[in-house]
Amino acid sequence: MINPVQRYEQLLGEFAATFAKVSEDKANKCVMIDRHLDVVDFDTYKERVASKFVPLMLPKSCDALWYADGLFYLIEFKNGTVNGRELWTKVFDSLLLLTEALDSTIEYTRENLVFVLVCQDDVYRSIIRDWISQRTRGTKDRESLGNLKRGLEKIYFKEVLVCNPTEFLAKFPDLS
Repeated sequence: MINPVQRYEQLLGEFAATFAKVSEDKANKCVMIDRHLDVVDFDTYKERVASKFVPLMLPKSCDALWYADGLFYLIEFKNGTVNGRELWTKVFDSLLLLTEALDSTIEYTRENLVFVLVCQDDVYRSIIRDWISQRTRGTKDRESLGNLKRGLEKIYFKEVLVCNPTEFLAKFPDLS
């Protein structure tokens, strides 16, 4: 059995892209994280996996998988509107694909995987909060993000981050 870090290195060899490429918004002609460090282009990986099975519904996926400082980061970049149902589907489809890709388990992701949603500005972060409040059954809006974050962290991820590009770069100073 190959360890997840070695598997990541294999995926990086086959599906490498830069932060600049995976965070590019072609419709609005902008890049959210203009850095040229390699990550796994998770959309391309998903397309390769799906092509083997010719599914009726192509799975959704997050944009990037990155390994740094002993942790994996599953990253979604949103520059435009945020569709809560689509985001939810991307997270879970990606999680399923990732456990297979790394030959791991949910127990492993709970200890070693951080989900990061990078939104362009506070407007989109408020949309996320609205979506989260719908998922948390009647809790107050300001408590909703925390409730979802805690739930996802306890079940699936080591940590859940929602940030804008500036906050993302501040969190990871090696990218700056």
